Amino acid sequence: MSGDQAVIVVLGLALAIVAPVMYKAWLASRERQRETESRVELSRQETERMKIMAEAMRHHPPLRSISEDVEMTTNRLLKAARPGDTVELKGIPLSAEEAGQLVQAERERAREVELAGAFMILGNRTDKGDGFRITVKRVSDDLQLSADVPPDLNWDQKQAIQAAEWSKKAVYLEISAEMLRESVTRAEVISARPVAD
Repeated sequence: MSGDQAVIVVLGLALAIVAPVMYKAWLASRERQRETESRVELSRQETERMKIMAEAMRHHPPLRSISEDVEMTTNRLLKAARPGDTVELKGIPLSAEEAGQLVQAERERAREVELAGAFMILGNRTDKGDGFRITVKRVSDDLQLSADVPPDLNWDQKQAIQAAEWSKKAVYLEISAEMLRESVTRAEVISARPVAD
């Protein structure tokens, strides 16, 4: 056997030994790449679903209440798991220890309140897609908040808000709001009229 033939035989053997290892490594890297792409796609889809749900809950308050009730019930179920129990959540079996790690502290819930009275208009933002948002201060106690003015509010009522802002006078507003720990978390004007002089 000549030297060239010996080199070819040695290279052929080396290639025969290394090729399957390299092929397996290549397959593993492709699999990791596909898993990563799949996770990114699932994350994008989940983000899109969360946006849709948030938008639906914003337009339909009963959905928000239902979602909060489901979250609270799930939390109580996880909290009730005892050592040795297995809990199934969204098709995933969890041991009591894993369930304990997922338990969230009970959140304080906002309460619905009606705010009414004479308010000074401090400013407004019209960059909302529909309607606009005003910043107001109640004359009686200096409570300051931002409230959405829905697009379907009566034209005369919108004019009363605009006239009060331009004249720097008070306007009587009825506002539906949610309060959490004495802070207004959401507010919407449901009625507006000029304040009698």
